[in-house]
Amino acid sequence: MKLLLCPGTCYAASTPMFYTLAYYNKYCHTGHKKENPYLWGLYLEQIKDVKRILRQTSQLKSKLNEIGTGHVRKNHIPMPDDFSLAEAWKRPFSIEKYCEYYERLWDIVKDHEYESVADFSTALIGVSEQFLHSISSTLLKHFDIKVIIMFRDPVRRFWSHRGDIDAKLDNRVMYAQNYQKFCNVFGKENVYPVIMEDFWSKEISGLCEFLNYDIKEISENVYWPITDTLEKYPSLKDQWCEEKELPSNYIPILRKKLNSVYLQFEEVFGKIPERWTV
Repeated sequence: MKLLLCPGTCYAASTPMFYTLAYYNKYCHTGHKKENPYLWGLYLEQIKDVKRILRQTSQLKSKLNEIGTGHVRKNHIPMPDDFSLAEAWKRPFSIEKYCEYYERLWDIVKDHEYESVADFSTALIGVSEQFLHSISSTLLKHFDIKVIIMFRDPVRRFWSHRGDIDAKLDNRVMYAQNYQKFCNVFGKENVYPVIMEDFWSKEISGLCEFLNYDIKEISENVYWPITDTLEKYPSLKDQWCEEKELPSNYIPILRKKLNSVYLQFEEVFGKIPERWTV
C-alpha cells in the first residue's frame, strides 16, 4: 500500500496541496486530520524532549473535535467511531503504532477510490536524518513511500512564518538540506520537490508523473498569485489569519539574509526558480 509523506515546508502551501490531493482529486486520505504529528512525537521521545511531547499531546487532544469550514472538507470520508486518534497517541510511541494507524486507515478508505494514505505533518521536516534512517526499514516493510516537499520563495515564506526581518533562521529554511536528507533515506526517485509558484501556475505534469495520477483540479491558494488584497478563503484560514503585508523595502534585506538558502538550492537543483525573488 502507498503512504505519501508531505513534511512541509510550512507556509509554503501544504494546506492547498492537501486539498488538491485529498479533496479535489481523492488521491489520498490523511485520516482524522491533515496533520498527525506522530513521527514528530516519536522523534521528541527519542531525543528525550518530554516537555514538548506533553505539550503537543495536550494540543492534539484539544483539537480532535475541531472541524474545518469550507465546502472542500465535506468530501473527505469521516472516520468510524471505533477508530480513535487519541487512542493511537497513547505513549509510549513506536513506529509500529504509526504503521498500524495507517494500515487501519487504508482498510477504511481503500474501497472509496483513494490511491494512498498520507501524512501531511509539516513538523516532520524538523527530524534528523539519523531518525529517518532508524524508522525507514519498518516503514518500507509496510508501505510504498513517496515524499513531496513544498518549496516557496524563501523571502516570502520566511515573512509569512515569522513576520519579522530580525527573526532567526531555523531548519525550515534549509531547503536543500531538508530535501537531501529525505533523498538519502528514501531514494531520490521517491522524493519530489514542488515549487509552489510553478505548481499554482498550472505546471503540474511533474507531480502527476511522480504520483502516476492525473490531477484534474487545483485548490485555491492564498499565497499565489501575489495580489494586493488577500483572498480570505474560509478553508485556508491558516494562510491568511496572521499574514502581514510585506513592505517592499524589506525584500532586499530578507533576500540578503537568506542568500545562503538560494545558493544552496541552486547548487542542489541546478537553478533558482524564475518566479522567486532574485
